[in-house]
Amino acid sequence: MPSLADVLNLSLPLASTLLPTEDANETIELRNHILVCKNLVEAALAPSDTKGLNETYVKELARGVLIDTTSQDMIERMAWGKRTKIGEYRNLPIRVRSNNLRIFPYPAEVPALMGRFFEWRNETIKSKKLHPLLAAIHIMVHFTHIHPFLDGNGRVGRCILADHLIRNNLLPVVFQDLERRNYLQMMSDAQDHSPEELCELALSTQLDMLRTFLGTD
Repeated sequence: MPSLADVLNLSLPLASTLLPTEDANETIELRNHILVCKNLVEAALAPSDTKGLNETYVKELARGVLIDTTSQDMIERMAWGKRTKIGEYRNLPIRVRSNNLRIFPYPAEVPALMGRFFEWRNETIKSKKLHPLLAAIHIMVHFTHIHPFLDGNGRVGRCILADHLIRNNLLPVVFQDLERRNYLQMMSDAQDHSPEELCELALSTQLDMLRTFLGTD
């Protein structure tokens, strides 16, 4: 199986050849989503004794979701200090439009925090104290709180969620018919130590998906 880095180094199809009548940036984002998800699922299902994602692959995911998008152009034109490329940790402070009061770690803290994130994640998996679905939510929320990249953190976080679920023989959760503002509020609440609504949504979504695939009521 080719690595995600190998896939991204290929000449990828342009928006004009995929969906020429649709918004070019949205088409590229969809292309990237398909490529990243296909590679992630294949990696998660491959026979392996690894714990899943590592730091290198998470950076590749961040590159994968943003390559050729307007976000890539924006990130690489930022000129405050050393320029950052997609797939590299941010060197700027960051905020999110959904909550201007949310404080994220300073850029200088990000590399160490990501190293500790993977240590904590591996220990969480090893301990098996949490059900895999709850552990996956906890891991996603922890990653998103660090917000290590200038853009694409939500998408990468959901990839991390999917990877953990697949490796534990569960379906990757796909939140359908959910207003973006409601999802962002649930994520914000979870970061503030109130994850109940997000966990309940993930559980009900998992059950609905299983009923759909199994053809049961």
